[in-house]
Amino acid sequence: MPGQRTEGAPLQPLFEDGCLQLCRMSDAAYETYISLVSGPPTETLDDGESAAIAVAIDGLGSVVLDDKKARRILSSRFKLVNPGSSLTLLLTAATRANWTLQELRAAITAARTVSRMAVVPDERTLFSDLFAEAASG
Repeated sequence: MPGQRTEGAPLQPLFEDGCLQLCRMSDAAYETYISLVSGPPTETLDDGESAAIAVAIDGLGSVVLDDKKARRILSSRFKLVNPGSSLTLLLTAATRANWTLQELRAAITAARTVSRMAVVPDERTLFSDLFAEAASG
């Protein structure tokens, strides 16, 4: 893809399989994006979170956010958008693909160590339950 950065290369198979697609922000989404990256540090987000929120607000998808600040800003500014979480996304994928508990745990562990996935506060008990048997065994 033109202008593709090398860190995007692992996503290439997802594009080829039709799981991901590039989209261009509308003017309205771009205004939302600018509003999210501009202002005092306590009320702004990084480029990626801002772009994801702007595209979701514009109706082009949903948004998965684990970052506490991003979820706070989303809930205060865009009350009708309910974000998903990485843990829920992985659980859904595991259910649909019939992963074993060990496969799910491995995916979650990799997401937490490699991608620094956070666990949102209301899912901490669920997270603990998923690993409870492994810790006691």
